[in-house]
Amino acid sequence: AQTLAHSVDAWRPLITSIWRAMATPNSVRLVVAMTLNGLTLGLYTVIAPIIATNFGGWSDESFSALNGLAGLVAGVAGMVAFGIAVDRVGTKWGGSIGLFAYACIGVVFIAAAPLWYAQATFIVLVFAAFLSSTLAYIALYAAAMRLCDLRVAATQFAIFLAFANFGTILAGGIVGWLDARGGTTLILAVASVFGLMGTIAFWHIGNEGDAAAIQDPSFE
Repeated sequence: AQTLAHSVDAWRPLITSIWRAMATPNSVRLVVAMTLNGLTLGLYTVIAPIIATNFGGWSDESFSALNGLAGLVAGVAGMVAFGIAVDRVGTKWGGSIGLFAYACIGVVFIAAAPLWYAQATFIVLVFAAFLSSTLAYIALYAAAMRLCDLRVAATQFAIFLAFANFGTILAGGIVGWLDARGGTTLILAVASVFGLMGTIAFWHIGNEGDAAAIQDPSFE
């Protein structure tokens, strides 16, 4: 019993520090932004191959190859350009642009429905989705690092990432419900709404009362 009491006493300061770090207004806003962006990612991930194979005439192999190429290009762009761009324009602007562009992919997909049969449509939209998503995640992770309390930085950062993954998993749980009520169009529309809500949450991250790292002017 004494050992258990000592263990609880040892963990209490850490848990208290984590709670205080995550309960700040900016941390909550970032959690919302990352969760909603994860939902958008999850819905896009589910619906894009369905549209491609059922409406666009793509085979599973060819669409997987397109995703692989787009992911590779986006990764290279992230390494050589997007990180520098976020540093120059600031985390808030870079993240908001990336999140907004990513959210708009669903709206563009809906508007381009008459052109789904054209391979060029999917090539452009898939590349745009991967590029905007990469830009958004670079800024989201940068914001997460700056908001972390140095005393519990590793744990707090892991919690931020967990919420992003939770959003992606949650998307898998609601996609069937959405499909039954509105099909492909509703799934894409909801994905865009989630993305736009995440953009608004991210844009409203400010400098009040959070870790000293966010006071860096480049966050703006």
